[in-house]
Amino acid sequence: MFSPQLLVLVAVAAIVARLYISRSRSASASGGLVLPPGPKPLPILGNIFDLTPNELWLRATSWAKSYGDITYIHVFGIPLVFLNTPQAVFDLLDRRGSIYSDKPQLTMVCDLCGCGDMVAFTGYGAQSKRQRKLLNLAFAGTRIPTYFPLITRETNLFIQRLLAPKYMSLIRRYAGQLTLSVVYGYQTRGNSDPFLDLAEECVDLLSNKIASGGGIWPVDIFPSLRYLPDWAPGSGFLRKAKAWKAKMTEFVDKPYQSVKNSMKSNTHRPSFCSTLLENSEANPNAKEKSVSDASQFEFDLKWTANSMYSASGDTTMTTISYFLLQMALHPEILAKARSELSILGTRLPTFTDRPNLPYCEALFKETLRHNAAVPLSLPHRLMEDDIYINPTTGKETLMKKGSLVFANVWAITRDSKLWPAPPSHPNVTPEDFCPERHLLSAHDSAVLAGKAGTLEERDSLKRLLKSRDPRTYVFGFGRRQCPGQNLVDSSAWLVMVCLIAAVDWSFADGQAPEIKYQNGVFRTPSSFKLDVRPRSEEWMSIVEASGMEEEDD
Repeated sequence: MFSPQLLVLVAVAAIVARLYISRSRSASASGGLVLPPGPKPLPILGNIFDLTPNELWLRATSWAKSYGDITYIHVFGIPLVFLNTPQAVFDLLDRRGSIYSDKPQLTMVCDLCGCGDMVAFTGYGAQSKRQRKLLNLAFAGTRIPTYFPLITRETNLFIQRLLAPKYMSLIRRYAGQLTLSVVYGYQTRGNSDPFLDLAEECVDLLSNKIASGGGIWPVDIFPSLRYLPDWAPGSGFLRKAKAWKAKMTEFVDKPYQSVKNSMKSNTHRPSFCSTLLENSEANPNAKEKSVSDASQFEFDLKWTANSMYSASGDTTMTTISYFLLQMALHPEILAKARSELSILGTRLPTFTDRPNLPYCEALFKETLRHNAAVPLSLPHRLMEDDIYINPTTGKETLMKKGSLVFANVWAITRDSKLWPAPPSHPNVTPEDFCPERHLLSAHDSAVLAGKAGTLEERDSLKRLLKSRDPRTYVFGFGRRQCPGQNLVDSSAWLVMVCLIAAVDWSFADGQAPEIKYQNGVFRTPSSFKLDVRPRSEEWMSIVEASGMEEEDD
């Protein structure tokens, strides 16, 4: 992303000197407060060469070991801050969300590639609040059970199809098909569906190209680069951006227009879009409102719908594929989960079973923790100077206005204080995959049930358990949490327990291969070969019967 030739070109430009001098003067006027610690920067260039194009979260985690709760670096005077502990994240992104909830208006992502109206990239203000209202109307936790029948149908069909070759493409297809169905009411057709193909192409563009590495490109540091002529060295990113913008615009418009067309002909299926278009509380078209209000509503709705696909599809796929990988590596864990499911007899699990499956729940949590789908959050932007008392040192530190603030989820999920070894496995570390770390002791279960301990003990235990629930971290923070988190939590859990119940799998050649990862926004395992098969002929019949029932619905 950072071409050496381009860096040399911009480093010698006069704008660098002017930018650096102006920001240095601004910093000197901060009253002498100390910035958070971090690696020593170079003059003018800052820490540009400390950044890595891939797996930046690993570099940030190594800094955390040296510099503690918060790490500060700058690139050509632009401050970047990494929050490495739960306390720092919650103190700033949650409790001070009114000034930490903005998003940087990145020139490449937002302007040149046309993604600035996605929920993940909108600045904190009227538009982001309107989008959040739409999401809460349709996807708040209390609304998710209305989608359970749809999730169940897609999951049963997925399990049936999984007992065939090319399982990795089927995982991606499941995540995409479920999201298209929930968001747009769209049912994919055949192995190659135009909307699903378009959606997968655009999500890949966004995750692994447009917004990879936090979405920061040289043109974000030096916006004047956007005016480079086509023939100039280093202008190739402009041609890419033009093509990417056209594709992303198509992705936003086509599925949404399909919903509107099907509603006109009364052939639509219930979905996020159709529900809100029919909802008089949400849709100005259903009330006496101005044309501009109605136009704004439709603009917000189609971008919010698109953001739902982008947010939930890859997270679901990453979680399911990593679960398959870990169970192939740890068949003894799979056997424990399967033993717990034996209480259900010969039927597939349902959502009503979830409270009664503590080991499966622990396994699901460990899958989320051990491979956080987004190990380094997309950056927040600090809207004004802030003073923060570092909880480790007790010293006041200056958080500079305009800082790009990243939550280092990878460091948090590797914190040995937060994730201690469980009594049953005293030698495990946060690097180990161990579901038992999420199981409650008999005493803790009694305290939560009100059968032991005091009210204060119960409240304290609830706070502790929340801090050790990976869902607290892996879906974002504060007012910018992932809009698809409830959908991902429900759908990925159901797929996982249905796989445990009905399917066997192992590495195709009997040995664990070297696993590589797609390291864009999402840390997704690259394809690995598995031998996937039904547990028995009886389970094959059960899966086929459930799939046939859903096809008939």
